[in-house]
Amino acid sequence: MNAVLIIFARLPVFGQVKTRLERDLGPERTLQYYRRLVAQLAQTVHRLRQNTAIPVAVFYAGDTTQAKDTASDREALADLQGILQADHWTRQINGTLGERMCHAFTTVAERHPGKSITLCGTDIPQLNDTDLLAAFQALTLAPAVLLPVHDGGYGLIGLSATALSEPDGLPAIFALQRWSHPGVLPEQIEHLESAGYAPVLLKPVADIDTFDDALRYHAHRPELLQGLFGDIRVVIPVWNEAENLRDLIQTLQQLPWLREVIIADNDSSDNSRVLARTLGARVTRCRERGYGATCLAALADIRKRGGCDIVLFMDGDGADAPQSYWSVIAPVLQGRYNFCLGYRDPQTAERGALQAHQRFGNWLATTLIRLVYRYRFLDLGPLRAIQWDALESLCMDDRNYGWTIQMQIRAILAGLSMLELAVPYRRRQYGQGKVTSSLRASLRAGMVILGSVWQERRWQPDTDCD
Repeated sequence: MNAVLIIFARLPVFGQVKTRLERDLGPERTLQYYRRLVAQLAQTVHRLRQNTAIPVAVFYAGDTTQAKDTASDREALADLQGILQADHWTRQINGTLGERMCHAFTTVAERHPGKSITLCGTDIPQLNDTDLLAAFQALTLAPAVLLPVHDGGYGLIGLSATALSEPDGLPAIFALQRWSHPGVLPEQIEHLESAGYAPVLLKPVADIDTFDDALRYHAHRPELLQGLFGDIRVVIPVWNEAENLRDLIQTLQQLPWLREVIIADNDSSDNSRVLARTLGARVTRCRERGYGATCLAALADIRKRGGCDIVLFMDGDGADAPQSYWSVIAPVLQGRYNFCLGYRDPQTAERGALQAHQRFGNWLATTLIRLVYRYRFLDLGPLRAIQWDALESLCMDDRNYGWTIQMQIRAILAGLSMLELAVPYRRRQYGQGKVTSSLRASLRAGMVILGSVWQERRWQPDTDCD
């Protein structure tokens, strides 16, 4: 086939690839994810070359502050060459993306005169050998081809041999192009048409720039995220929440970063346990009535099976918005904090989600914590993520409604690094709250919580949990 493939790649260097992903995955996991993207592209190229003799040229970007390869660049280049096979390796010039693309097309056109050239990136996991063959075939009939991506840009551009026979026209195609905005594709089409190269558009695909992109694409290629997150379990204390469990469990099971959903059942009299097991959740049962008691039973079950890396706690009423789950997990997963709590901001919570007595109780409890322990919390919210080892060091033993405040106070005393994030909060999805719907029950729970503020003063870090 009379064609050449150019691949634009970044050297796999810690902290220098897919930087928008780093905000959620952290640099180490982002680097692993990037290497997987490159490996997937390598498989595509290998399949392509099994049936064709298409030359492949990789133009790589290293440290943009350096004009030449550094020792670390050379090491990373060897790493990249071990993943991706190519005929030529060339460092990208410094300049805008358009200038670098123009240089790559010009360089390869001089090296392979009379051939069409197609350029793609490494962040399009949907790109396969069939797409590349379709692009090459399109260039036998049209002067240009583009592969649109869902964010408004494109992930592949090809120019025919005829278009490349006039290299002086290449800068006009790229020089005026603006990047990183939703109108990249229509602008590039306009520039191609102005140069007389009306492009053929292939079927749009997804590219990976952000963590949301990675999550959306997970269903298509789950192996890209598999094993990147360690061992994260969610513990959901439940007492007669069958009406809320189906939606909650099914939502959680779709999350690629979550290893296990544990329903900590507090001896429900409805079918919560049966439903949870049917849906594939792990169920622990605690016959002793108490929020803390049923949480402790779930933790004992995790401990018996060797522990985990992170525990995410949430209530079983569906009030915590799904978009909040990752928000509180990410700072702990990245190792920036031992403990992250979701703050239910009364100003942004759904109308009716937080009753007046709940708001007052939270204010009173957090005020007392500030006065007694000199630490400012905003909430005693149920959505919280904590490292397993940090949680174990707290020797949690409250068996009632003092569980949440005990965790927060002991985290202060133990010197854990903590972050409190505002999260959206909704009304419970179905049914009535067991505590919040009753002023009497809320007052009883409140007294237990406030009592914990004073009792916990006696706790000392490094206490023998046994």
